[in-house]
Amino acid sequence: MLDHIPQIVHFSGHGEGTQGIALEDQIGKTQLANTDALASLFELFSEHLNCVVLNACYSYVQAEAIANHIPYVIGMCDQIGDQAAISFAVAFYDALGAGRDVDFAYKNACVAIKMEGIPQAHIPVLHKKIKVEDISKLPSQALTVPANPRKSAPFSAYNSANFAGRETETHQFVNLLKANCRILAIVGMTGIGKTILAERVVDALESSNVADSRTYYRFSLDDEGLSADLASSGAALLRSLGEEPTLDDQQDPNNLLNHLLNCLCSRPYRVQIDSLERLLQGNEQKGWSEFCDPLWLKLFQRFLAGNACSSQLILTSQDLPADLIRIASTFPQFWHCQKLEGLDSDEQQELFQKTGLPQDAESLEILERIGDFYNGHPLVLQVIAEEMRKPPFQGKPSHYWQKHQTEFVKHSTNVSQIDQSKLFRIRIRHKVEQTIQRLPDQAWQMLCASAVFRCPVPITFWQDMAIDCDPVVAFDLLEDRHLVEDAPSKHERLVHQHNLIRSAALTSLKSDSSVWEVAHHRAADIWLTAYSPAPDASNIEKVRGWLEAFEHYCEVKDWDKASEIYNKPVGSDQRPLHMQLLGWSYYKELIKVSNRLAENIASPIKRVCLNQIGNAYRNQGQIEKSIKYYQQAFEFAHDTRDRIGESRALGCLGSAHNSLGKYAEATEFFKKALRMAREVGDSQGVSTYLGNLGMACHHLGETAEAICYYQQALTLARKIEDRAYEGRILGNLGGAYHNLGKYQLAIQHHEEHLKIAQEIGDRQSEGNALCNLGDAYSSLKDYRQSIIYHQQALKISQEINDQKGEDQDLHNLALAHQELKEYAAAIEYHSQRIQLARKAKNHQLECEALFHLGDCQARLEKYAEAVESMKTALAVARQIEDRSWEARTLKRLTDLSQKLGEYPFD
Repeated sequence: MLDHIPQIVHFSGHGEGTQGIALEDQIGKTQLANTDALASLFELFSEHLNCVVLNACYSYVQAEAIANHIPYVIGMCDQIGDQAAISFAVAFYDALGAGRDVDFAYKNACVAIKMEGIPQAHIPVLHKKIKVEDISKLPSQALTVPANPRKSAPFSAYNSANFAGRETETHQFVNLLKANCRILAIVGMTGIGKTILAERVVDALESSNVADSRTYYRFSLDDEGLSADLASSGAALLRSLGEEPTLDDQQDPNNLLNHLLNCLCSRPYRVQIDSLERLLQGNEQKGWSEFCDPLWLKLFQRFLAGNACSSQLILTSQDLPADLIRIASTFPQFWHCQKLEGLDSDEQQELFQKTGLPQDAESLEILERIGDFYNGHPLVLQVIAEEMRKPPFQGKPSHYWQKHQTEFVKHSTNVSQIDQSKLFRIRIRHKVEQTIQRLPDQAWQMLCASAVFRCPVPITFWQDMAIDCDPVVAFDLLEDRHLVEDAPSKHERLVHQHNLIRSAALTSLKSDSSVWEVAHHRAADIWLTAYSPAPDASNIEKVRGWLEAFEHYCEVKDWDKASEIYNKPVGSDQRPLHMQLLGWSYYKELIKVSNRLAENIASPIKRVCLNQIGNAYRNQGQIEKSIKYYQQAFEFAHDTRDRIGESRALGCLGSAHNSLGKYAEATEFFKKALRMAREVGDSQGVSTYLGNLGMACHHLGETAEAICYYQQALTLARKIEDRAYEGRILGNLGGAYHNLGKYQLAIQHHEEHLKIAQEIGDRQSEGNALCNLGDAYSSLKDYRQSIIYHQQALKISQEINDQKGEDQDLHNLALAHQELKEYAAAIEYHSQRIQLARKAKNHQLECEALFHLGDCQARLEKYAEAVESMKTALAVARQIEDRSWEARTLKRLTDLSQKLGEYPFD
C-alpha cells in the first residue's frame, strides 16, 4: 500500500468473523489480523483510499469497523461460496471499469449473483462512512406535530391532546427513520411510554411533508394466545400484514421465516412490534436473556443484512437479547437502539398541566416531589393525576398530599444499581396496586374481573363482567382514570389493560380463589354467547369464541367444560372443534389445545387428543413424531379397555406408515384395526379401514384386491348412510379402474361421486370428482370434454381457495391445450400457474411451470422468450438444489441455444 497508493483494496480469502481475517505471516503461515488492527491500518491510508472489498466469509465485522475511516467498504454477513464470490467480484469491477460509481457497481454485483441462480445475493453488505449520530444533525423544522394530526394510522395509545414531552426522542427517531433506519428499538421498563412514543413518531412521520408510501401496522405480542416460537407468533405477524401462512410454512418454520422476510422486504411497511420481551427467556422479576426460538434472531439478522428492504420495524421491549444487540450493531446504518427513561421535570409539569391540575407554587412543589419519587414514570404519574382529579381530592394536590404523603418517603439504603432498579420496579408496581385498591368497588370489581381476558375485547365484554352495579358508570370511571387502553381494530372498538395494570389487577383477583374462578367462568360464557366474528374474519377468528372459552376453563381446571368445547360441533358442517382445526390446517393451534387437555384428563377424550396431535404432525410431514402420539393413543385406549379407541389408533398408525411408503406394514395395521372394529360393532370404523386397505393395496400395485376392499367399503357406507364417505370411495374406485385402463367404468364412478358431492354441498369433493373426470376423458383423448371438466374444477378450486387443487387444474388445462396444439392457451395457463406458485412460495412448482412455459414458447418458435423462461427455471432449480430439473432445463437450453445459433448454456 505504501508503494502503490491504491484507491481500492480487494481482499480475497478466509474470514473468521469476530476473530479477524486470515493473512500470511513472513514465513507463509496463516495469521489472523484482528478487527482493530485492520481498522487502524486503513485509517492510516484513508486519505487516498475510496473503497475496500473484503471478499471473505463473515467479514462484515471488519467491514463495519473499517467504514469509520473509508467511504465504501464491502463485507460478507455470512458464509459465501466460491462461485458467488467470483461472480460478485467480476460484476463489481466490470461496472467500475465502465465508469459507474461504487453504489451502482455493488448493486450490479448482487444482481450478478442472482442471475447465476445462487441464493447468496444478500450476503455482500455495503457499508458507507455515515455514523448514526450524524443523523441527528438533519433539519427538524418539519417535524412539528399538528394539533389535529391525521389518523391514517390506527393508533391505540397516542393522543396529542394529552401526550407530554419526548420532543427530543421524537425528532431523533423521525430523522433516523427518514434516513432509512431499518430497525428502531425502544427499550424501557413497563409503563415508561414505549408504545405511545412509537405511535407518536409514526404520526409525526405521516404528518410531515416527506413522501413515504409505507403502510403502518401495529402488532402486539401481549396476546396470551401466542407462544414465543416463530411458528406461532411469526404466523400471527404474517396474518396481521394480510397474508396467510402456507402449508409449507406450517411444515417448516424456516419457510415461514422466508415468507415473512419476502413480505417485509418486497413491500413498504412500517411495522410496530410491541412487547418483544415476550419472545425472550426469563421474566420481569429475574430478567430476560435470549430468544426462546433462535429463528427470531435469524429473522432480524437477515432483515438487517438484506441488500434491499422496503419496510421498517419499530420494536418496543423491556429488554433485548445480547445476541441481537451484538449482531445488529454490525449494521449501524440500519439499526438504532435507545433506552427510554422517565420524563424530566419540565415534561412532568406538562403532563400534570394537560391533566388539568393547578399550577400554583404549592401544587407544583407537591407534584415535583411526587414526580421525582417515581423518576418521572409517565403511567404512574398519569394514574396519580387522575386520582387527584376525583373526589375526595377535587383536583387539589395539597389534599392528596395530606392524605398520602407517607407513601412518598424514600428509604436511604446502600444497595447496588441493579438492586435499585429492582426496588424501583417494586415501588412502581406497589403504587399501581394501591391505586387499584382505592378505586370505588364497582370499578375495582370490573377492572379485576376483566383482567382475565387474554386479548383485547369489545367494551360490552367488560360491562358484562360487572356484578350488582351499573356497568356503564363503572367502565366510564375506569376510562377516566386512564386504566383502559384501546387496541388496534378495523371494526368495532376493542379495549384492554396495560401490562402493568393487568398484572396488578390479576394479583388482586387471585387473592380470592372463588372470585377468580367465577371471573373465568363468566368470561367463558361471554365468549360463547356474545362473540361475533367480523364479516371478513379468517377461519381461526370464526372459532375464536370457542378457543378463548376453552382457555378460561383450563385456567380454573374445569376439564369437563374444556372437554365439551374441544368436542363441540361448530361451523356450517357442525364438525367437532378439533376436527375443524385439523380441516382448516391450523395445526399449531390444534396441537396446543390437544396437548393442554391430554395432559390433564383421563377420559376417552384423551385418546382423541393424542390422535389429533398425531394427525397434525402427520399433515405437517413429521411422520415419525405422529407415530409416537398414535402409539400413546393406542396404549391409553388399551389400558382403559377402550376397544373402539384401540382400533382408531391402529388405523392412524396404518395411515402414518402409508405416508412413509411402508404399505405392507400399513396393511397389517389396517387389518388389525378392521378386525377389532368388527368385534365391537364399529360400522363407521369398519367402513374406514376397508377403504384404507384399498388405498394401501392400490399403492402396492394390487389393483384388483384394492377394488375388492373399495366395494366392501362402499356397501357398508351406503348401509350406514355415510354419504360423504360413499362419495370418496366411489372416487377411489374410479381411480382404480382408470389404472386398469377401464376408462368408461372410471367415468361412471366419478359421475356418481360428483352427484353425491353436489347433493351434500361438499365443494372440495365436487372439485376432485370434476378433475378426475377430466383426467379420464384425457386418457380417452377427448381433450375438448376434458377441458370442460377441468375448467369447472378450476372454478371451484379458486372459490374455496384450494391452491393445490388450483395448481393441478391449471396444469391439466395447459396439457390438454398442448395436446390440441393450442399453445397460446397453454401458455396462458402455465403463466397463471407460475403466479400461483410464486404467491405460495412453492419453488418446485414454479420451476416445473416455467419449464413447461418455455416448452410451449419454443413450439410457437418464440425461441428468445423460451430461453428466458428456461433460464429462470434453471435459476429456481439451482436455488432449491433440484438436480433432476436442473439437468432437464440445461438440456432444453442447449437445444434452444443451437436453434438461436448461440453457444450452449452452461
